[in-house]
Amino acid sequence: MTGFEVHSFEDGRAFREAVEPFLVEREAAHCLHLGVLDGIEAGEWHESFLALVKHEEAVELVAMRTPPYDLMVSHAGSVEAVAFLVERLRAAERGAALGSAASQEALGRVGGVRGEPWVVQAFAERWMALGSEGTETISRQWVHACREVVPVSGVPGGLRPVSDADHDLVAQWIHAYHAEAIPHEPHHADASARRWFESPHRSLWLWEVEGEPVAMAGVGNPTPHGVRIRAVFTPPEHRGHGFARAAVAGVTGQQLSLGREACFVFADVTDPVANRVYRSVGYAPEVEMEHVRFVERSFTPGGAVDGA
Repeated sequence: MTGFEVHSFEDGRAFREAVEPFLVEREAAHCLHLGVLDGIEAGEWHESFLALVKHEEAVELVAMRTPPYDLMVSHAGSVEAVAFLVERLRAAERGAALGSAASQEALGRVGGVRGEPWVVQAFAERWMALGSEGTETISRQWVHACREVVPVSGVPGGLRPVSDADHDLVAQWIHAYHAEAIPHEPHHADASARRWFESPHRSLWLWEVEGEPVAMAGVGNPTPHGVRIRAVFTPPEHRGHGFARAAVAGVTGQQLSLGREACFVFADVTDPVANRVYRSVGYAPEVEMEHVRFVERSFTPGGAVDGA
């Protein structure tokens, strides 16, 4: 594959300067990548693998990993760029140099990949062709975008920002949110809650009715023109009253009024309730994302393969 090169970076700011114009061309698809870059600069992540694939000096593909999370890949300029990255990553597993020791430590062993479905599938096919793994699909999600919020009326209560007194409640709800919405993602409830209170790039809001918190919605991972709505959660005993819908509409409206061009939110394609809630307040699906993990194939008598 002539003309392809992989460049890895240790400095988050230099990496951002190199890849941001490419990522912003498809901001909805890359809102997670851009948000993580912001978090790296803000000191939220202390280990990271940051790389890009170039072809004749043009960026073709971006790859990032912040342990313990899986590798993220961007939109790709070609299948060949994806194959070239895979070959370099496989070589790194065998001991070939791919950046600094710290960068390779952050990369670790590639256990999974997430991105647009066609890129993930091209990556997985080439990865399996060079090894013994099969794949399992962890999730398929829509990235929704909202540029004009639909106000919600008739729902009692209102928004307020979290305070230090809410830490235990937030930790409990964050744990419940992860267990229900993204059980495949590693997390520590106290550490996750602490980031919501300490990071200047995040804010967490509670929908409260007569002094009782009944739902939450967070704002974080800013992009050059937008921001992600995150950690949307309503405890089971408070569901069915529109509280999450009102909270999402409220924080989205706030962000758009501050000059954001768009707000983004992820929702599992198999979750009709979440998708309906987001669409009801002005969100629309813009791109699908897929997350797969690699699993060792086990061979059974007769040659059948499990886990492929």
